Amino acid sequence: MKYGAARGKWAPMVSEGTESVKPTYGEAMAFDGLNEFDETLNFATGSAYGDNQEKIFISEFANGEGTVKAVYIPAELSHAILGTQGDDEGGAYRIDDNQMLGAYGFCRTLMDSKKNKYFEVNFYPKVQGSIEGSNSKSKEDGVTLEYDAIKFRIFACNKGEYKIDRRFTSEAAAIDYLDGLFAGTAAWPNDKAETERPGQGGNPGEDAGGEDKEPEVTA
Repeated sequence: MKYGAARGKWAPMVSEGTESVKPTYGEAMAFDGLNEFDETLNFATGSAYGDNQEKIFISEFANGEGTVKAVYIPAELSHAILGTQGDDEGGAYRIDDNQMLGAYGFCRTLMDSKKNKYFEVNFYPKVQGSIEGSNSKSKEDGVTLEYDAIKFRIFACNKGEYKIDRRFTSEAAAIDYLDGLFAGTAAWPNDKAETERPGQGGNPGEDAGGEDKEPEVTA
């Protein structure tokens, strides 16, 4: 069971990386009060049939979309994502605005049937933002509240990943890991397989540098 989306952040991409090198990012900026992240992933699929049976099925990531809803999106963050010109008092939206590439990440809480709680980081290494329309309504007997929203297009980075997730038993460890993904100091899950080989030694719970790591929880 998933709940408790929090700590949404975005950072501009500095370099896209290569097939073997991760992207790098500038300083991460926070959404003010993340309420929801609605993710949709699209896959290109194809099938081959023979002898009246499906013999081959291929499903490959094509792209995705994710809508961020927050209590408030600071003007500095909005202008950076959308490539608009403006300040804290407002901005100008033009047909030639250039939305730069970046990364988006957030934390959420998971709970299993035994009520064990875990903290999961979700990170998208290559996204591009676009403006999300708003709905304004007059105040009547009640007040209708609308969250600020921005939509992201989700791509695979040059290294191949389009999403990174990792679970922890400590919320503090999850927050540190998310910050490290933006800063480039945290390992991606598949980095371990690339850097550690049988016979290299090392103690459980230690990374290549010998530092203790928070135990990872596998779903």
